[in-house]
Amino acid sequence: MESESPPMYRYMPRSYSDSGDSSGAFSDCNSDRSGEFPPSPLSGAAASASLHRILLSCAAVDSSDEIIDSLVAELSSPNTDLESLRRAATELRLLAKHNPDNRIRIARAGAVRPLISLLSHQDPILQENGVTALLNLSLCDENKAPIAEAGAIRPLVRALKSGPTAAARENAACALLRLSQLDGLATAIGRAGAIPLLVNLVETGGPVGRSMRRQPYTLYVMGQERINCKQFNTVRYGLYLN
Repeated sequence: MESESPPMYRYMPRSYSDSGDSSGAFSDCNSDRSGEFPPSPLSGAAASASLHRILLSCAAVDSSDEIIDSLVAELSSPNTDLESLRRAATELRLLAKHNPDNRIRIARAGAVRPLISLLSHQDPILQENGVTALLNLSLCDENKAPIAEAGAIRPLVRALKSGPTAAARENAACALLRLSQLDGLATAIGRAGAIPLLVNLVETGGPVGRSMRRQPYTLYVMGQERINCKQFNTVRYGLYLN
């Protein structure tokens, strides 16, 4: 273990929101709940190059297909070391966060399945970045079906239940709510066990809870095939599902 502490980059405040989804539903779930700059173990030229790429990502510029393909390949390779995986996941997350066109490019480049695989990784930083990148991709309507078809729903529900950080759990909830906007996915999310977890978020408050209070019908659609939502005491949370 190195004796020198790794440099830390100061997190930037989230004073903006993503704009790739025109729907007003779940507006509090637009921007991911993770800091801009993660801790970096790199130093010297490597740290400078990584920071430069992250700054470009935060500038909401279009990223070339070559850069995105390289990041996806790095994320997909079994030979990529942990720190390179963290960097690739972080850069993809930020590229998807700040630029709607990048969301489409990243999904088309094949990033969805490798990002889903991060949700079961032992490293908590990779788990949070994987969840959050999927949230950012799900803001684009074109990406919702591919994300679900790649098998993201159950891993996202697991992340909602037992993610390693509060940000990971909240971002998993936001991703599920975004996916639920696509016809047929709400009931699939309900069958995967998301309803009691989402209702709990309503009680605890925060951005996800506010969104659920404004869109109570989503819980009803999630559960209508197999349960009565009153089992979850939704009325006492102000979710009147008549």
